[in-house]
Amino acid sequence: MKKLLLASSVLFSTLVFSQQNLIDNGGLEEWEDINYAPYEQPVNWKAGGSNAEKSGSNPQEGEFCVAFPPSSNSSSFIRYLKNNAGVVPGQKYILSYYVYDNSEGRSIAHNFDWRKSSGESITTGKDNYTNADNSDSWVKVTRELTAPDEAAGFGITVRAGGTGSDVLKIDNFSLVKESDMGTTEVADKKPNFYVANKVLHIFPKEKMTVKVVNFNGQILQSKTVNTETVLDLNTLSKGIYIVVFETDNGLFADKISL
Repeated sequence: MKKLLLASSVLFSTLVFSQQNLIDNGGLEEWEDINYAPYEQPVNWKAGGSNAEKSGSNPQEGEFCVAFPPSSNSSSFIRYLKNNAGVVPGQKYILSYYVYDNSEGRSIAHNFDWRKSSGESITTGKDNYTNADNSDSWVKVTRELTAPDEAAGFGITVRAGGTGSDVLKIDNFSLVKESDMGTTEVADKKPNFYVANKVLHIFPKEKMTVKVVNFNGQILQSKTVNTETVLDLNTLSKGIYIVVFETDNGLFADKISL
């Protein structure tokens, strides 16, 4: 039975990996210098204002994320534009990304629009959203969007607003066809987690067994948890692994990068 569960988790992860993310460098791992040194911006993205920064402090996954320090204002943003992204009019898409926002006085907001192949913005189907979940952990934002007539691409701008002394962060953007996602019910039950400095931070929604597995199916770590927990993964080599969450309500899996 355990082998069957493990095989199922690896298959689930393979399906997750096969989703076509229309946002290049959505993980914000690749950066480049911009004209007004010493600032950088994510490759394929545009950073505006002086305080949308590269941060290696507690990213949701990988090595880097974008941080908006306390001095940031509404003029600081990152923007992604892709005029010919292979978008199919009438198709439903799922936009998702992660927000770290523990400030009562500040918030992260996005403006999303669909675009014609010429780059012209389409007035229908826009999505304007402000995150209201102020918690001391990474929170996933998920939006269901339908591409209107003539849509071929899209654009998204994310900015920090308000005042306060806390640093806000964003990470791991994706835009995929809803048909590639599987059921949203499964995604809603999966626990929040992130990896920083080879430590896995888990925020379970129920009692579960957490397993870290390599691509050979070998279980490298296993622990049963029901409260906020950390797993030290410093003994593992740098690479990609699968985290499996086994609960009474189902089996969930996702990848992590060390």
